[in-house]
Amino acid sequence: MVNKRLIVCDTNVLAYFFEGNKEAGKVINLNQVIISSVTFIEILGNKNIPVSRRDLMNDFLRSMVIVETNPIINNIAAEFKLLYSLQTPDAIIAATAKYQNSRLVTADKAFFKIKEIEIIKFSK
Repeated sequence: MVNKRLIVCDTNVLAYFFEGNKEAGKVINLNQVIISSVTFIEILGNKNIPVSRRDLMNDFLRSMVIVETNPIINNIAAEFKLLYSLQTPDAIIAATAKYQNSRLVTADKAFFKIKEIEIIKFSK
């Protein structure tokens, strides 16, 4: 079995995946994906998703490692929020990547300025 790289996926990458984006599918299939509990909430909290599809998405997301916030992640997120003026959900997602000593895959430019974690820029 090939060792997959450990990555944290930002919400936008998973949203693209659920929309059928092939590049997002490659990212998910070729890596060991971790998501923040914030990403889980953001994906399933979309009111435009039909209930039948939401159940499938929930099952898929639960097959990934979901990292809940904890005091260490909270402190890192607060630091990122202060240093980089991130929105709270983005700060938590970035802090999750730092806490996991992992790369963060995202299309969101707000993350590109963070120096403490490796950012992999996702393009559709």
